Amino acid sequence: MPYITVDYEQQFLVQRIDMETILSTKFQLNQQQVLEPVLITNLDYAARIIACMPTAILSRLTLSISGERVLVEFILGESGDEYGALRYPSDIHFTVISNDGQPQLIRRVVCGHVITDSDIQDVHFSGHNCQDMVKSCSRQARELVSQGNKRGIRVLHIFCNSLSLTYSIDGNTEDGQSVVSQSPQTKQKSVINSYILKTQCRLKFSQVSKIGQVLKMKCWLEQEKPQKRGLIACMNHLLKQFTELPNAPSYTCKFILQSDGEMVELQLVGPQYSSEEEYFFFGGPEGVSMFPAKWLV
Repeated sequence: MPYITVDYEQQFLVQRIDMETILSTKFQLNQQQVLEPVLITNLDYAARIIACMPTAILSRLTLSISGERVLVEFILGESGDEYGALRYPSDIHFTVISNDGQPQLIRRVVCGHVITDSDIQDVHFSGHNCQDMVKSCSRQARELVSQGNKRGIRVLHIFCNSLSLTYSIDGNTEDGQSVVSQSPQTKQKSVINSYILKTQCRLKFSQVSKIGQVLKMKCWLEQEKPQKRGLIACMNHLLKQFTELPNAPSYTCKFILQSDGEMVELQLVGPQYSSEEEYFFFGGPEGVSMFPAKWLV
């Protein structure tokens, strides 16, 4: 995750985190003349993201939004009396940063002393379009946690498409290590069980209306990976082969697209007794090539 350096930090104690709260805070920051272009972009992005989140997330959320030099933090709670403010319990943390010039949402969920498969809840993946249609990232995460070693998993990083989600144990964690003790003079750390789960992009469609299904996959690719021009070109070439080459496959097979430093696997699901063939599409500066050059009969 990109390192964040800020010169100015402002916390807001709010009773709810929603679009109205974020936009109201944006107006307040503008009055204070601390708004900057990156912060404006990230605030607007956060407002759109939060508007789509369920109550199960918003009721347990702490939200941080970073600009170039300004960090804004929303904490659930309410102003107290002479004893101070009251903070509501929060185990879900969202951070919006700028990564390669684009807003990015970083999610973190704090668990107990060890991460269990029951901690991996579907609500934590709200708004996420998983890129693995064969086995979802949430299912893979549960399987990984349930198969953890005797000491259990203490930190789990999940990267899937645009999703960045980390589960960590209750307490301070830094870069896959647990802070055992800390003082101004010394900081002792012990390595803990930290795992990284990165999914493959595997899309599948049925043999019914092949071209229509491939068009849906093309729309998914354009929406979820708009910067991957080479992969989109490979998908266009695949569509062209379906319409121009005779004997297009109607059985179980795989189409593997490779470009932009990434691979996408499309699975055409046919009868169980069918054999499985593989077709490769390579994207590069000179265009897209297919191997084999024609459909196997």
